[in-house]
Amino acid sequence: MKTVSRVDKLTQEQKDAIPGYVKKWIDIGLRTGETDWDTFDKYMPICYEKAGLKYPKNVVRVSSPLVGALAASIAELLWKKKGGEVHGAVGGAIGGEIDDSVRDAISNAISDSVRDEVGDEVRDEVGDAIDGAVIDAIGGEIDDSVRGMVRDVASDTIGVEIYNKASVEVAFAVGGAIGRGVDAVSSEVDAVGGEIEGAVGGPVGDA
Repeated sequence: MKTVSRVDKLTQEQKDAIPGYVKKWIDIGLRTGETDWDTFDKYMPICYEKAGLKYPKNVVRVSSPLVGALAASIAELLWKKKGGEVHGAVGGAIGGEIDDSVRDAISNAISDSVRDEVGDEVRDEVGDAIDGAVIDAIGGEIDDSVRGMVRDVASDTIGVEIYNKASVEVAFAVGGAIGRGVDAVSSEVDAVGGEIEGAVGGPVGDA
């Protein structure tokens, strides 16, 4: 194969090939097609381990680098901003609902069937209270903050259609990230419910 050391003028064949190369490398640069998640899940933890980092428990998949960059920043902002309010709201909800549920369960305990239902009732009451508290604490913030940040970052550089699509995708990604954090709290609540069931099960049965 002949090596070209200097080019002073393109041949017609080279000129004709330019559009094809332009399209090829633009497609490569902008490619955000289907991700090989199996390979990602297999090797990404290894990359973290080699870097001496702990692999995150919550991995939220997104449709493009743009959505990922925006969603990660917004989720972190909301979690830090609203974390105290969420924990406070959840703590208050757990405390009040557990007291009320346990008191009612014990006072109305007249048969063995009540004892079996105490744990479920407590967990349901606590879960409903947490759902309401979390929604009140972060629900509106997600939509407003997501749209505001996406608009500021992207609306000047991309089309309206892409902007609107990105807003929706980022909102879903942020909701997923925060939702998994809330799920972790809910798991702790389930554990609390189990302890309550064990603690009050005997007295309720005896009553």
